Amino acid sequence: MDTYTKEGTVIELKDTVKFNDYFSKREFKIRYTEQDLAGKIVEQKVKFIAQDVETIDGLDGVRVDDQVNVKFYITGTDRAKKDNPEVIMNFTNLVAVEVEVLSSPTRDTKADKEAVITKEAKVYKDPLVEATAEQLAGLVTGPELEAIFDKKKDRYGLNEEPNSGAEGMKSKILSKEDNPFPAESLVNNNNYDDLPF
Repeated sequence: MDTYTKEGTVIELKDTVKFNDYFSKREFKIRYTEQDLAGKIVEQKVKFIAQDVETIDGLDGVRVDDQVNVKFYITGTDRAKKDNPEVIMNFTNLVAVEVEVLSSPTRDTKADKEAVITKEAKVYKDPLVEATAEQLAGLVTGPELEAIFDKKKDRYGLNEEPNSGAEGMKSKILSKEDNPFPAESLVNNNNYDDLPF
C-alpha cells in the first residue's frame, strides 16, 4: 500500500471512539497552505483518522498548535444507503500511521517537549511533586500542626513520656481547639483605636 506524508499544524484533536473490542479510531485535523494550479496560495484543512493502537496512543503526545508531519495512506469503499439501496455512497479516508511532532509552541522547555501529553496533564519521566488542596487553599496541614505542637511542648510542660495529659493536649492542638495562631499575637492591640469601624 502506498503511503504519503503531509506537514501541517494541528487544529483539532478528538477523543478516541471505541466501536468494539477490535476497532477504535481517533480523528484529528491539520491545516497547511499551498499553491493551487493557478499559483494562488490557499489554505487546506484535512482530516485524518488513526485506527491502529500504536498510532492512537501516539496522539497522546500531540497537542493543538503542534507542527506535525503525518505519514498516511488512502482507503476508499462504496456502500449502499440503508433506506435506499440503489444509492451508493463512497467513503474515502486518510489513515494516519505515524504522527511526528516537529515543533510545539505550547511546550517551551526540553522537559515539556519530551513529556507525554494526556487529558489530565503532562507526564514526565520524573513525576512532579504537586501541591495538595490544603496547601493551595493556604490551610494548615497535619505535619505543620505537628510542628506547632512540638514548639508548644515547653509552654504546656509536656515531655516525650507518653501520658494521657500530653495526648489530650496534643489532640486539642491538632484539632485546632487550641488556636495555633491567636489573634492577639497577630494584631497589635494598640492599633485598634485607629480603625475606622
